Amino acid sequence: MSELLKAKQKLAKGRYIISKALMSGDDGASYLATDTQLDNSACVVREFYPKNKLSEEEQAKYDERFQSSMLILTQFDHPNLTKIYDSFTEKDRYYVVMEHVDGITLQTLLSMSVKPLPAKQVLGWMLQVCQAMQYMHNRPKPFIFDALDANNIMIDQDENIRLINYGLSRFFSDADSISFSSSPDLISKEIKLMGRTMAFLLTRHEVSDLGFDPGDVEVSDDLVRLINRLLADGNGGIRDFDKLQQELNKILNPPKVKERKTDEDGKTFKSFDIGRRLEDLLEKFLGQPVWLIGCEVLAVIGICITVYFTMNPTITERAQSAVYVACGNELHLYSAATKDPLGRIHMKY
Repeated sequence: MSELLKAKQKLAKGRYIISKALMSGDDGASYLATDTQLDNSACVVREFYPKNKLSEEEQAKYDERFQSSMLILTQFDHPNLTKIYDSFTEKDRYYVVMEHVDGITLQTLLSMSVKPLPAKQVLGWMLQVCQAMQYMHNRPKPFIFDALDANNIMIDQDENIRLINYGLSRFFSDADSISFSSSPDLISKEIKLMGRTMAFLLTRHEVSDLGFDPGDVEVSDDLVRLINRLLADGNGGIRDFDKLQQELNKILNPPKVKERKTDEDGKTFKSFDIGRRLEDLLEKFLGQPVWLIGCEVLAVIGICITVYFTMNPTITERAQSAVYVACGNELHLYSAATKDPLGRIHMKY
């Protein structure tokens, strides 16, 4: 492990001043620092260094990979992602300057809690994670986060989720490929990581190879089924985080079930919603072929015309004069010239 930077040590020609070390590992360290060019605002400086001494050819390859990667990552702008502001190299070390998020990781929050985190709260956080993941996957250069666990998900002071880390150490490994790809296999891997993270937050235990079992923890059956879908090969048909967001929304905000009315004996019966019935009929009608709709419209018009003329017969004008004679509830018509009967009209009163 390389020696850590000391407090008040300066980087990038004095622009960044180290305040303290936050964490360290075999591949680098993180520091809290101040940016002298931005009113001494707080920032996080990530330091990376190769494990082995590099040749000039390897150094050139790492430099090119670092610069091209940072050019893409500094363009990310999403409320649930930690902003990357700057990057530079000094000697044989690489530095990435990131936004300082004042908050707490889900791992730390879970360790401070006596009980597992409430399912409703976890679902709300995971919806925000889905939005950030879908944003990265839909970029012109799709990015695979590859660090989706409780240590790399933070809640800020406004209780918003922020993804940190980005798994940047991948870009300083010996592997030639980098994860600017929308490969279905890589996205499937991230969806599975999401399922494992959700299971861990809900139970405080790592999920087993046999699948997710909440045990004594109160988790809805729908959520258990969803997590097991994410853990299965193929992710249960969920191919992206947009679809996963829809599934989480169904569980968090289930559709309201209309209560059935009961009669005096307590028997249930379905209520008749005339508005809903009319909407269903209209939808079925418009879903027919155009020629069939035209035929049905013409048939209805024909029926209406027939009914109208049946109820309202035409009155033909008589060529000769007639005599009307009242007889009970009827009027009898006779020809004035020949006195032959012409007809009769029934009267109600």
